[in-house]
Amino acid sequence: GTVVTPATDGAILKGITRDTILTILREKGHQVEERPVTIDELLQASNKGLLQEVFGAGTAAVVSLVSEIAYNDQTIIVPTPIETGIAHFVKAEIEGMRSGRIADTHGWVVPVKVEELV
Repeated sequence: GTVVTPATDGAILKGITRDTILTILREKGHQVEERPVTIDELLQASNKGLLQEVFGAGTAAVVSLVSEIAYNDQTIIVPTPIETGIAHFVKAEIEGMRSGRIADTHGWVVPVKVEELV
């Protein structure tokens, strides 16, 4: 029930897409924790059935689900909810803002004129 993401410490970049996702989640009432996440924590959460989904985010991909995490001789099979998960929700929100179907209340979307592209 909590979105956990590693804090930006050099290994995790301070990205606009990441910030956008965290802002959307907080505004929509989701609990978000930014803190170190260890492989042991992921293994324990998976073994206890608590790991709900894992995704990566970035400018080109926006949001990409992770289905497996391999570590040493262990493989975590990650649940990948298609239409009910956080990843799907935030991707739909961002794509909705890009297309104009969802209001961009932050001024994130900036129209580019065709002349500017040439």
